[in-house]
Amino acid sequence: MELKELSAEHLTEIYDQYMVIDFPQDELKPLERILYMIRTGLSCAYGIYEGEELRGYATFIIPDGLRYGLLDYLAVIREYRGTGVGHVFFDLIGDTLAERYPALRGFFIESEDIAYAADAKERRIREKRISFYEQNGCLHTPLGSRLFGVTYSVLLYDYRGDTDAAASIGDVDGIYRAMFPERHYEQDVELWEIAEPERVKESVCPRQIRTSAKAVIIRDGKLLAIKLNDGGEEWYILPGGGQDCEEVLPQTVEREVREETGIEVQCKDLLFVIEGVHGERFHRIDLVFLCDYLGNDPDATLHKDTNQIGYDWLDLSVLNRLPLFPSKLRRPIMDFYEGKEYVKYLGNEEIGDPE
Repeated sequence: MELKELSAEHLTEIYDQYMVIDFPQDELKPLERILYMIRTGLSCAYGIYEGEELRGYATFIIPDGLRYGLLDYLAVIREYRGTGVGHVFFDLIGDTLAERYPALRGFFIESEDIAYAADAKERRIREKRISFYEQNGCLHTPLGSRLFGVTYSVLLYDYRGDTDAAASIGDVDGIYRAMFPERHYEQDVELWEIAEPERVKESVCPRQIRTSAKAVIIRDGKLLAIKLNDGGEEWYILPGGGQDCEEVLPQTVEREVREETGIEVQCKDLLFVIEGVHGERFHRIDLVFLCDYLGNDPDATLHKDTNQIGYDWLDLSVLNRLPLFPSKLRRPIMDFYEGKEYVKYLGNEEIGDPE
């Protein structure tokens, strides 16, 4: 694969065909604004190609005279997600930018702050996105920002590896001042440095306990899983969700499965307990139940979760190699299905836990 700089014509085609689908409307700049930034030299765009076939694309904000730029958009074409295209992008982009911008050290990445996720599923999406950046050499900074009401953690990809050139709040501020008209900068942009992130998050939002019920549903050697796509790679979680007031857990899991998939189940035994202590506004406790499959409910009213694109039946014989999260559940579910001893209390879920 290789990176090719995109012309205005090619970028327009990508915008109309892909970007309007890959990014939420409230996060996508108007095409005219993106093209204007490219014409004035504030922005550049690259396609990730295999021969003549587009596999992904990225746009950057790179103000003149600054040490760092900003990754504005990055997406992989849907049919190539999960094939390593994103990793190839990071392998190639450093040399590409260094050749065009000799004074540039790297670029910042805004990733939606885990602490402000609306629910457990959204939290996992944000965790997975940050984990992808971490795997590709991006580093956390002590910086946070809020743009037009959306709160971000700020990461840095320093492809020159200059350990004596630490990025500062002034580097990000310079980018924002170049990006936004003065009126928007004053009204809609906040930027701060966090010395103790966890303490700040806890003071902003007192933490509460939240319980949710998840389902293990097995048919013919396969496990039912919700399929998600966050604009990057596709991955899976167990069906289920948060417990409502005056609802017992078996009712919760049966309702959530019906709403997410249209499938009727009967809740049976409790199999696992796993917690999410950090990151969200609440301390999450997931109780995972074995459920019997009863059949499809033609009258079910579906309420799909954020980024849900459907559901799949996953082969249990290779579950440990599939992107089911939390990853701590993969091996215990396999052990249960194979009749082996398994651990019931799985402890705290952390980013980067092995299966």
